[in-house]
Amino acid sequence: MAEPALSVVSTTAEPAVVEQVVLLPVDQIDDSDRLRPVDPAWAAALGRIMATDGQDEPISVCRLPGRPGWKLIAGGHRLAGARAEGWTEIKAVVKSADALDRRRREVSENLWRKGLDPLDRAAFIAELHDILRARAGIDAATSGRAISATVRWQTALKSEAEDASVTVTHAPTIPPPSPTLPPSRGKGDWSETMNPTLEAMIAADFGTVPDLIRMHALEKPTHRALVQEGRSLSYAELDALMDRVAAGLQRDGVRPGQALSVCASTSIEYAALFLGGLRAGAAVAPIAPSSTPDQIVAMVNDSGASLFFLDAAVAAEMGDKLGDCVTTQISLDGSDAGLPFQQWLPPEGARPSPVEIGPKDPFNIIYSSGTTGTPKGIVQSHGMRWRHVAPRADGIGYGPDAVGFISTPLYSNTTLVCFFPTLAGGGTMVMIPKFDTVKWLETAQRERVTHAMLVPVQYRRLLEHPDFDKYDLSSFVMKFATSAPFAAELKRQAITRWPGGLTEYYGMTEGGGGFMLQAHLYPDKLHTVGQVSPGAIIKLIDEDGNEVGPNEVGEIVGRSPATMSGYHNQPKKTAEAQWTDPKTGEVYIRTGDVGKLDEDGFLTLMDRRKDMIITGGFNVYPSDLEAVLMKHDAVAEAAVIAAPSDAWGETPVAYCALKAGASATPDELKAFTNGQVGKTQRLADVVLIDVLPRSHIGKVLKRELRDDYVALGRKV
Repeated sequence: MAEPALSVVSTTAEPAVVEQVVLLPVDQIDDSDRLRPVDPAWAAALGRIMATDGQDEPISVCRLPGRPGWKLIAGGHRLAGARAEGWTEIKAVVKSADALDRRRREVSENLWRKGLDPLDRAAFIAELHDILRARAGIDAATSGRAISATVRWQTALKSEAEDASVTVTHAPTIPPPSPTLPPSRGKGDWSETMNPTLEAMIAADFGTVPDLIRMHALEKPTHRALVQEGRSLSYAELDALMDRVAAGLQRDGVRPGQALSVCASTSIEYAALFLGGLRAGAAVAPIAPSSTPDQIVAMVNDSGASLFFLDAAVAAEMGDKLGDCVTTQISLDGSDAGLPFQQWLPPEGARPSPVEIGPKDPFNIIYSSGTTGTPKGIVQSHGMRWRHVAPRADGIGYGPDAVGFISTPLYSNTTLVCFFPTLAGGGTMVMIPKFDTVKWLETAQRERVTHAMLVPVQYRRLLEHPDFDKYDLSSFVMKFATSAPFAAELKRQAITRWPGGLTEYYGMTEGGGGFMLQAHLYPDKLHTVGQVSPGAIIKLIDEDGNEVGPNEVGEIVGRSPATMSGYHNQPKKTAEAQWTDPKTGEVYIRTGDVGKLDEDGFLTLMDRRKDMIITGGFNVYPSDLEAVLMKHDAVAEAAVIAAPSDAWGETPVAYCALKAGASATPDELKAFTNGQVGKTQRLADVVLIDVLPRSHIGKVLKRELRDDYVALGRKV
């Protein structure tokens, strides 16, 4: 069979630079001195895959002085598969001919192959260790602590390697197809050429995202890492920019564990700054530009950052308040808001000093939203974030073929739970700074997006667009949702009209455990937020701290390995957010949310505990009333709040936004609702509004509605 058409122009000319991808004649590639023999069955399987799907990953070759043709470095089974299919040319990336680099790649390619004798594997580990020591210029008599995390991972996994029962297979695993979802493309089966050393790194108990990006840059330097509106960075370019950022931070005195603050719209520079900060061991403090100038000043100063990265829009909004930030300002967009980013960066080729990073070291400080005064800084550790990118028991994963898409801001935890797994898996991260329905659909179609994180209001706007069904979204593997209540009917549309699966996450930025609903698998549970996420322990407790049973309402508390370190500089607030089980002494995070579990363990969310309305001594859950209002044909959005009442203490009041072209009076909506609820749940008033106020991640700002109702001066 002839080889399929490839996107690389065929050439027999000498590549001008290393890392150039070319099509090379198969008969000019020498693979005679392989470390391990080719598995014919495996090679034949890869050949069939490449004949059908094309060659996703190039082989690696180099040119050796005084020798004809090309020397194979990695990709022997891909080469053998191409030969079996009768290909005359194969896509290859030209690597350095440096002896140490060649040997490292050869060892890495074979280290974790299935069936490798444990003693041979141990020998490979030792050889890789020596290679990396030599590459780092470390004398044999020293401890070698400056070696990258790759060595530490290999050493940690050596004990597993010595157990013959522990193997890491490189063979493709193809699960049976689902009637509602394409076959799973999780760890190990995204690409038949996934680097086994990378696989071992991801499978380790702990690692860092910057080290994974470094490995991607070594193994597939030309693969797109970041894409934004016509611009892109390859993994090699991203890795180099991260090095420059880390070196600049170290030059300016930013120490491991110290914060850097950033307040700007999403951009490639923002993403590289975040990742480069992590490589330097800094705790990144991303701040929402929608915050008030006083809040921004308070958060920057609270973080302890000595450098503040911003853009022109933020600087204009802050005005004279910018001078209250005890920092040096750097403008990410090159404006006069501070020292231009490109001028701040060290020269090309700059490298930072190696930094040891442990699981408890701070990764970022996420400041809470929707609060008065200074928001609380939620400190998340490298260990917590590693739980987000490591292999998941739920089977949802990202890999080198993934194209992730974010349209929520980089300062939001909602965004980051998609951003980091995409890059950790070696995929492509597509970003747009501001959500726009048409732009989003056009981008998703053009970039062949496979994974996207959206908040419920974005799902509504997309699915309500009159041309939604005309766009080709067939590339989607999985869509995600979090941050705000997600109506069951909207979920149903997302799984019936939109290819791929739908996974809803419920949890807090503080961590402590959460819930997950794979909506495409449980269409009869769309009114819930799913079952407890793997690794988490959840309890529902009453006001006295007693655990409640199935279908009984209680506050949700949870604990898991993915839990915050605490609130920055606020130990008292940290203690207030915790609940200790009197029976076991185990500490849980209080969510402040109220819900109930059914017999199958699926959670139905009621409300925030603080949003529950106590009227005349009876508990009223706004979500119950909102669900009834949403049944009215004219209602697009509804939010129920507690309004002050002389007679009842407080009483339910609804704010409703109507669908375009629809009409309904407040009295009509009140009668419609009150005719379907109990006497103690009845609405006292309905207010029509053009659109509900929402945060940057789509949460309805009920505090603003309560303030608005008081300002209206209505009596209920």
